[in-house]
Amino acid sequence: MAYQVTESAEETTEGETYQSYKYPTMIKTSSGFKLSVMKGSFNDSQIIVLLGENGTGKTTFIRMLVYLLVLHICFSSY
Repeated sequence: MAYQVTESAEETTEGETYQSYKYPTMIKTSSGFKLSVMKGSFNDSQIIVLLGENGTGKTTFIRMLVYLLVLHICFSSY
């Protein structure tokens, strides 16, 4: 297994291609809790880590991404 550390996702080894994923700006509000996520992107060569105190929205963010993925899969099959 080999790891490469780069300053940006744009830096790749020549000849390698990666699938890129984009997500939109999302807001989730629930009983006094508000999670705001700015649009962004990542690729399948990146390791993404979510750190934060309990109750800061890490799991909610992942559930929002999964919901978008399910919608994409459902509607792209038509």
